[in-house]
Amino acid sequence: MGNDIFEDCSRRGCPELVLAFNDMMGAVSEVRNHAPMACVPKHATRDQLSDIFTKYMRDNPSIRHRVAALLYMISMSNAFPCGR
Repeated sequence: MGNDIFEDCSRRGCPELVLAFNDMMGAVSEVRNHAPMACVPKHATRDQLSDIFTKYMRDNPSIRHRVAALLYMISMSNAFPCGR
């Protein structure tokens, strides 16, 4: 859940996890034949994405008990909305 992931990411970052979540976001969009949930720039680094995800969880403690993958998708769609 988000609380456990937040503790780990806050301590040492979570660049490997964000790569897995990015793959998962792409897979969900493909399987559901939907537009991407977020338009993460190709030049965004793993560390940058980790920072964005961790900041989102830090700023939203009331929903941090939710599934970490969902929190990641929300954080990326807020940071990198498509069509802007």
